[in-house]
Amino acid sequence: MNNIFSEFQPTNETEWKDALKQALKGPSVEEALHYNDPIEAIHYKAYTHPTNAKSTEETPGQMPYTRGGKFSSNHFEIVNIVPSGKVSQRNKSALDLLMKGATSIRIDLENHTPEECAEIIKGIGFEFIITTFICYTTEQFIWVTSLRNEKNTGRIHAFATEEITAVDGMRTRLIDGTQVTNAGGNCKQELAYLLHEGHTQLFELISKGKSADDAAAQLKFRIGIGSNYFFQIAKIRAFRHLWSTLVAEYKPTHSCSHIPFIEAETSTLNKSVKDPYTNLLRLTTEALSAIIAGIDELTVLPYDWGTQQPHLEKSQRLSTNISLILKEESYLEKVVDPGGGAYALEALTSELEDEGWKLFQQVEQKGIALLQTEISKTVAIRKAQFESGKTTLIGINKFSNPEKVENEWLAPKKLIFGQELILERDLTAAKA
Repeated sequence: MNNIFSEFQPTNETEWKDALKQALKGPSVEEALHYNDPIEAIHYKAYTHPTNAKSTEETPGQMPYTRGGKFSSNHFEIVNIVPSGKVSQRNKSALDLLMKGATSIRIDLENHTPEECAEIIKGIGFEFIITTFICYTTEQFIWVTSLRNEKNTGRIHAFATEEITAVDGMRTRLIDGTQVTNAGGNCKQELAYLLHEGHTQLFELISKGKSADDAAAQLKFRIGIGSNYFFQIAKIRAFRHLWSTLVAEYKPTHSCSHIPFIEAETSTLNKSVKDPYTNLLRLTTEALSAIIAGIDELTVLPYDWGTQQPHLEKSQRLSTNISLILKEESYLEKVVDPGGGAYALEALTSELEDEGWKLFQQVEQKGIALLQTEISKTVAIRKAQFESGKTTLIGINKFSNPEKVENEWLAPKKLIFGQELILERDLTAAKA
């Protein structure tokens, strides 16, 4: 195969910057394309010349898996959450979501008895989908494991709020990074939490007699997706690299044990109930960044999720359609790691790897309280940026909807790192 680059005359960095400055028509390259993100606390450039590019020969499906573990397609599951309600209605909702395009469902078992749980899942073909159950009692967890054995499928995950026994062939430990995202934390803080909590769970399982391979197979990582587009892509890619590096220390036998199973979930942080249709644009770019980064499951929350009057039949269908359009009409599941090799993205990924790993090491030494302190500082900076208008959020602190909207946010949820932050609800500027 011919090297296409040999057909073009290379330019040195000085010539390239001169041409770039001319194209910018005024500001210097540094003024226009160098950024110091106060929320992410990272300085980065929106460009990189080949002479300064990070050299890598890594390909998809190859250690350390920055480019992912897939090498034939970018396949991902479309996840929908089955809403709360009566047992019969929950069954109807689950079947309806699957008929409308979901390929994976999440069912919170709440306070249902095993008999009621069986009614909720009536008619579902578990061999064709991935199903995640959230359990609260030992009885519920036993019911799920019995269901898995009955259906003879490894496509059922079960996570419980109380101590449970790991079950071979089933993911039973959830490391939920949305706890950081929805509390208002930044990318490197979420990376540190995912690595710390993931390492804690991995070490605990190995200490109880599991092999490194079996222990890694128990874990699932849920990563929150925000609106800082390139940072979200880089965050997921950086996490895969860092997790692979961490797991390698336990010397697993199988290469797949190095690859984290990742669900990406859109955040509630930047959403609006007073101008809800702007949320569809935000959800689309958030979903796009997750897909480009390469994930196993994608959960696009309905645009009015977490409000007093959700119109779930409509908003959940639109969320599913966002995933379907990106997957099947935009063909984004066909190309593995489409962002790989982009100089600026590779540089940002490397920067997040360094910063995330440093913070992870500090949290390992000093405990999770350090991370709580760091996130609270970031929340203060984030709110100040939006209150002052230095960072714009259409429909919330600029161009707000003049029409009266009856819907309101529910009371803030309690998260590991403080209360849930929703800018429209918690900013003074948004209420003015």
